[in-house]
Amino acid sequence: MCRNIHTLHNFEPAATDAEVQAAALQYVRKIAGTTKPSKANQAVFDRAVADIAHATSLSRAQLYRLFASQDKSVHATLREERLAKSMSYLKQPESGRLSIGAIAYACGFSDQSVFSKLFRQRFDMTPREARAGALVSA
Repeated sequence: MCRNIHTLHNFEPAATDAEVQAAALQYVRKIAGTTKPSKANQAVFDRAVADIAHATSLSRAQLYRLFASQDKSVHATLREERLAKSMSYLKQPESGRLSIGAIAYACGFSDQSVFSKLFRQRFDMTPREARAGALVSA
């Protein structure tokens, strides 16, 4: 899920496993926009929490301290990366075989309407318009 996250070392005091798990749970809840996933998404939700906790070995506070000097928050950075990934998928001619909902889900969005709203805010066009523009220029 988060291939670009690297383990950081030498933080004092080191976060306990329980703190890391709690921070990852809180982080996934924030990114997902829900405190309790549906039964259909529970396994994916739990796996995301475990992956983030394992990959970073950081508490939520440590992660947010690392982003404090940046222009964007952790959440905004991830959202921007996910939107950029979705745009790159939509620009590919073979993306026509996939629904926009499938592309949104592949990029980490669980709700197509939220994805479309964020996509339009970021790129000033709908995902469908982005795909159509890519097909015309191909």
